[in-house]
Amino acid sequence: TVFRDIVWGGKDFNTFFTADYSFVDQELAKIYGVTPPAEPFGQVQLPASAGRGGILGQASFLTVTSKPGESSPTERGKFIREQFLCQIMPPPPAGVSTQLPLVTDEMPLNNRQQLSIHLSNESCANCHRLIDPIGFGLEHYDAIGKFRETQTVEIRPTVDEQRTKRKTEATEYLLPIDTTAYIQGIENSEFATPREAGQVLASDPVCRRCTVKQLFRYALGRHETEADQTAIDQVFQQFEGSQFDFRELIIAIAVSEPFVGADQ
Repeated sequence: TVFRDIVWGGKDFNTFFTADYSFVDQELAKIYGVTPPAEPFGQVQLPASAGRGGILGQASFLTVTSKPGESSPTERGKFIREQFLCQIMPPPPAGVSTQLPLVTDEMPLNNRQQLSIHLSNESCANCHRLIDPIGFGLEHYDAIGKFRETQTVEIRPTVDEQRTKRKTEATEYLLPIDTTAYIQGIENSEFATPREAGQVLASDPVCRRCTVKQLFRYALGRHETEADQTAIDQVFQQFEGSQFDFRELIIAIAVSEPFVGADQ
C-alpha cells in the first residue's frame, strides 16, 4: 500500500526509504503504536520516537526478514545487501556450523552478543561482517515489527534439569539492545534506526542503480545480461533526470528496447 501510494501519488525514490507514514488497520495500529484510522488501512503518521522510516520501518519488511519467533539481524542485513544494493551473498561454506552460541542462565545473550561470538569463526566472518552490522540497527523491532526497548530471551529447562528438578520453569531475561550500525562499503553510513538507514540508502548511488535493476528484472521476468547494460544505463539516466520519480522509471523500462523486443 505504501509503495502504491509512493508510485501513483507522484512521490519519489527517496520517499520509499524515508516515508514517515503508513497504512494500517486496527491490528497493525497496535504494532505501530498509533491510533487506528477511521477506515481500514487508512493513512497514519508514524511517531518520530519509534525511529521508523520508509520500507525499512514497515512491519511487512521487518516480519519477512525475521525468524518465526525472533528478529534476525543476519536476514535483515542480507536482504538489504541483496535487494537494495544488488550484492549477492554466497551460502555458508560446506561443513560450517550455522548454529549460534548456546544461551544459558549463566550467560543470557541478546542477538548482537550471540552473533559477535559467532563472528569469531573466520569461515563465517567474511560474509557476516557485511550483513550483521546492518541488521543490528533494526534490533529495536521484534519478529513482527513491533518496537521494543529490550530483547526478551527465554531459557527453558533442559531435560536433565527437569529430571533432577534443578530447574522446572522457563526463565526470562530482558536484555539491553545496542542498535549502533553501519553499511560497510558506504562512507558515513552509521545509523541506529530504520529512518537513518533509509536516509543512507536513499542517498547512495549504488542503491539507486540497484532499484533500476530490480524493476527491470521484475518487468522482464529475468536477470539482466551484458547486452542489456546500455538500455539499463539509459533507463537510469531518465530516472535520474526525473528526480527519481517512480512513474518515469516504469515508463522508461516499458519503452526500453529489451522490454519492447520481448513482446515481439
